[in-house]
Amino acid sequence: MAEWLGNGLQNRLQQFDSARHLLIAEAGRCSTAGFFSDMFNTDRVIQFTDIGEVTFHKSYRAKNYRIKVDGKGSVTVTVPLYGSWRTAVNFVKDNKKWILSKQAEKHNQPPKKSFSYEELKKLADEAYSYIPARITELSEKNNLPFASLRLSTARTRWGSCSFDNRISISIYTMLLPENLIDFILLHELTHTIHKNHQAGFHAKLNELTGGKEKELSKELRTVTRTLNLK
Repeated sequence: MAEWLGNGLQNRLQQFDSARHLLIAEAGRCSTAGFFSDMFNTDRVIQFTDIGEVTFHKSYRAKNYRIKVDGKGSVTVTVPLYGSWRTAVNFVKDNKKWILSKQAEKHNQPPKKSFSYEELKKLADEAYSYIPARITELSEKNNLPFASLRLSTARTRWGSCSFDNRISISIYTMLLPENLIDFILLHELTHTIHKNHQAGFHAKLNELTGGKEKELSKELRTVTRTLNLK
């Protein structure tokens, strides 16, 4: 009797395994298999008239559909993990005019500013001499402690703050006026208590900047475009 039950169980397992393989093999033929296909294929590239190739990437972090046009005019669409490919394609079509305008802007931009070794070394020396002392001063003054500081050569962002309050600041901040350097440092220090950019974050940063968050943010965007680092 025990041997018969064992064989029966083994047959059931074999049947289940065969059904599982059949389900995956039938991807695209039925909605259930399509679900598995969408789950495991996270990237697609589709050619659009006028726009060119568009890369679609599924992300478990994404809650909404997002379009990004990089410095070369290439288009990437981030799709929520359970999002529909058809919805993503329609999202591109609905935003075609905006995408084309962004591509035109990118193509008309002058090349990114380059720096010699000597210039980079000078920026690094200035950053190491100024940033650690200044961020420590602002941290203590506003009671916003941080875990550590790292200076980087990032060109696409001025700074960042991790969930465990490790702050990174680009040496290129030394190209900015002092009021904007302080704004960036205060921005990252604010992230030690607000890990997003919701209302609480902006209220705190506005308080720290004497009610000038929007004004400084606008000034930083203007100077960033002028520097042409990104």
